[in-house]
Amino acid sequence: MSTTAPGRATPSRVGGTGPAVVAAVPGASSVDAAVDEATRRDARLVLLVPPGTPVLRLARILRRCHLRSPGLRITPVRGSACPPTCARPPDVLVLDAADVTAAIVDDGRSTLLLVPPGGEPDGPVVLGLAPWTGGAVAAAAVREARARGVALRVLQIWSDPAVDPGLVGDATLRRWDVHDAGLRDAALRTLAPWRLAGDPDPEVLVVRDDAAESLTLFAAGACVLVVGHRGGGRSPAAPLVRLARTVSCPLLIVPDT
Repeated sequence: MSTTAPGRATPSRVGGTGPAVVAAVPGASSVDAAVDEATRRDARLVLLVPPGTPVLRLARILRRCHLRSPGLRITPVRGSACPPTCARPPDVLVLDAADVTAAIVDDGRSTLLLVPPGGEPDGPVVLGLAPWTGGAVAAAAVREARARGVALRVLQIWSDPAVDPGLVGDATLRRWDVHDAGLRDAALRTLAPWRLAGDPDPEVLVVRDDAAESLTLFAAGACVLVVGHRGGGRSPAAPLVRLARTVSCPLLIVPDT
């Protein structure tokens, strides 16, 4: 393991060169997730260590990282700014789900991995697909499923507010079936540029329901839920903060530029 001595979280130290995963200590679950993500990406891991953290605790954290992924490049730095101030934003910023704020989500410069406390689910990667979801989000979901060696489940959610669910007739059901089929085909087209020969076929689910409730339900047991977000105030961040604190699996929020 390549570990440098702790220093201050300056732009040069946190930015560095090459891909980097930055994890804000303290949570054990988020540190473990950051180690795994950095290993999958062959990236350097930067640990943001709050000022005043005892040296022995930092040593235990570094040992935990080393045991989980021998050879991983790790740089501990003293700092608590989140997102960190750096010349080159981290590729992935890993946080405890309870610590994320709307401002962090709306920053939009880095992919966020928000980790709840608890175990490590080993189910599929679930992609929450919105009508505006772009290629970067689809590519991230495909890459995560391939790197983790698990299936990819795509969840396309929509609603028809003009129809009273208690007054649904045959014509409406036929129209919904046609719409569902179109969404399923569109989801496969969105994924197609990023899939490789030999990738398992994704499971595409089209659901007419509330988005937050459906994502929480269908992501149960997933190893990660992947969603997109248009930062800089172009889409609301608060729903994603609530989602991160509701779902039982890690939430990967990918900037959708």
